[in-house]
Amino acid sequence: EPEPEPKPEPEPEPEPDLKESQAITNCPICGTEAPVGSSSCAVCGYSFIS
Repeated sequence: EPEPEPKPEPEPEPEPDLKESQAITNCPICGTEAPVGSSSCAVCGYSFIS
């Protein structure tokens, strides 16, 4: 009987108030914090993709 494949550990949800554990960037237009990797600002729509 083959052994079951180990399932990858689920990524823990980051705590919203632990900024140092997250990659956060600030929108240069309105200053809203956004996760690094976001394509655009959720508030003003500024595109982070250059």
